[in-house]
Amino acid sequence: MFKFQNQFKRITICLFIFLGLFLINCYPVMAINNLNDENSINNEINKLYLEQKELSKKLKKIHIYHLSGDIKLKKIR
Repeated sequence: MFKFQNQFKRITICLFIFLGLFLINCYPVMAINNLNDENSINNEINKLYLEQKELSKKLKKIHIYHLSGDIKLKKIR
């Protein structure tokens, strides 16, 4: 009987320790606001992609019509 009570105390102590560690580490941690950062990065990528398409269209026109290099490519917004 003494051995059984001793094992019961050990199991109880282990369960309390496990429960304590579980409760301590149970809260969520968020270092940065990932969703807003991801959206802003995607928006910036889309803007740069559209700007690249416009510039490549202008360069193709210059190449097709053999225009001189005097033409200034302006950024369209």
